[in-house]
Amino acid sequence: INDNSIGFLKNSSSFGDLSLMYNCPRAATILSRTYCTLWTLNRVHFRKAIVTSASSQNGQLMQFLSKIGLFEGLAAPKLSQLARSLTKQTFDDGEYIIRQGDIGEKFFVLFKGRVTVTMTDDRGNSKFLIELGEGEVFGERALIKKEPRKANVIANGFVECYYLDSNNFYSMLGEFVDDFN
Repeated sequence: INDNSIGFLKNSSSFGDLSLMYNCPRAATILSRTYCTLWTLNRVHFRKAIVTSASSQNGQLMQFLSKIGLFEGLAAPKLSQLARSLTKQTFDDGEYIIRQGDIGEKFFVLFKGRVTVTMTDDRGNSKFLIELGEGEVFGERALIKKEPRKANVIANGFVECYYLDSNNFYSMLGEFVDDFN
C-alpha cells in the first residue's frame, strides 16, 4: 500500500475477495516475488460460489437441527429461518463458553465436540455437573429467567457451536420457552 510492503502471502492464500463481495476498489497491489500459479474468479462466479456454499451450509445445518428434540416439530420454513439466524462460534480446549455469574446474552447449540458444565461454590471450589455433546443446547436459562449464568460451560477439546443472541432467541424460539422450563 503506497509502495510499502505490508505482508506476504503463502501457498494456497487468497486475496481480492473483499473487493468482489462489497463491489469496491482493491485496497492493495499484489506482486509475485517468484513464479506462481494463480487462479482467478470473476465477480459473477465468485458470488455464485458464495451463494451455493451458504445454501449448502444452511441445508446441512437444517438437517442437524431437525434431529434435535426441541426443534423436531418445526416446519421446514421455520427451521430454515432458524438456521439462517444462527451464528457459528468456535472454542479451543479449556476455553470458557459461559462463565458463572455473567449476564446471559446467547443461547447455544453444540454442533461439534463436548463441553463440561461446572458450578463454583462461594469458597471457589468447582463442582462437575454434567458433560454435554453434539446436538445438545445450553444457555437458555439465563435468557428466559433474566438472571446471571448459574454455571460454567467449558470446551473439552475443539468445540463448534451455533448461537442466537437474546433478541433472536425470543423472536425465533419464544414459542418454546415453556419447553425449556
